[in-house]
Amino acid sequence: MEGTFSKHELAAWNSNTCCVSVLGAGVLSIHCDVHVEKDHLTEVFKDISETGRDNPLAVTVASMTVFESEAFALISDKVITLVLQGVTNFHSSLFSQIKLPNLVHLEFQGCHGITLAKGDFVTLNHLRTIVMKRSGFVEFRQNVLEEMPCLTFIGLAMEVVTADQWATLDKQDWRYLQLLHCSSEMQWLRVYLKERPSLTSRYSAGHIWKFKGYGNDSFHESLNQRELFLSYSVCCSGV
Repeated sequence: MEGTFSKHELAAWNSNTCCVSVLGAGVLSIHCDVHVEKDHLTEVFKDISETGRDNPLAVTVASMTVFESEAFALISDKVITLVLQGVTNFHSSLFSQIKLPNLVHLEFQGCHGITLAKGDFVTLNHLRTIVMKRSGFVEFRQNVLEEMPCLTFIGLAMEVVTADQWATLDKQDWRYLQLLHCSSEMQWLRVYLKERPSLTSRYSAGHIWKFKGYGNDSFHESLNQRELFLSYSVCCSGV
């Protein structure tokens, strides 16, 4: 059953690279820095498991080291929120290797090289939201969203890029855009969202733009082609 955590417990779990705190509604937050120590994480996960409390967990990670800890399996069924920060070349096959049966919210912040592949989400039966901020795809497999029966919202980006800003961007800055490199996948996503308006109706502002690719001469024209209302302003590339 759920319970409270003492200041002594929280202090013992905290370090320079791992911050543990209590959020509202009894949710225990675990924030792991990029330099987090695997041994310390193992102790934290074991201690949390041994308390016998079933408080839900909100886990933020900046290093995949977190998932390399065997002790992560002791708490994975309590994770309801997972935020990945600055992770490069993330592949959804991770969800086939670790069990997150109660994950509700998945968020990417400043991540690039993301691959979402079909078959990796079949165990995420309770996933309701996917949010991507300053992040980009390498590959987005068609129909992957259909594996998430409870999905009610998808937010693809937070940035608005003007024509002048676009002209000065180099490839290193592309990580701040939401990119889909396959036009057929982009088309599939638009159709998918149009058929499921509830996925994008949580907020009223924002829309999706289709850019035709890096350095394309018709950028100014495509910038003015509003294609689909979404919850955020989204910049997408279809090659």
